[in-house]
Amino acid sequence: SNAMAAEGIVVSDIKPVYVEKGATNYSVTMKAVVTNNTEAQSVVIEISGIDKDGYVIENLTLTGKVGPGKKRIVMKMVTMQKKKYEKIVSWEEKK
Repeated sequence: SNAMAAEGIVVSDIKPVYVEKGATNYSVTMKAVVTNNTEAQSVVIEISGIDKDGYVIENLTLTGKVGPGKKRIVMKMVTMQKKKYEKIVSWEEKK
């Protein structure tokens, strides 16, 4: 059932919009633009942070209220190790 639901949810423009840098940990506000083509009133999306070699080094789940047929920005603030965050070169929807 998950696979069917995922087809109706389109995710784009995944990126960090604000990073508060501490000595060892960063507070990172992640953003994604989500279009909901399902009947659900809210969405759950999973995103992956990828390093330069194409490996997934961080997985995050973003949730938000995006009604049927709507397109909205979904955001979440997470704490991440500095050394891990600095290795991430791109963010994409989890495969």
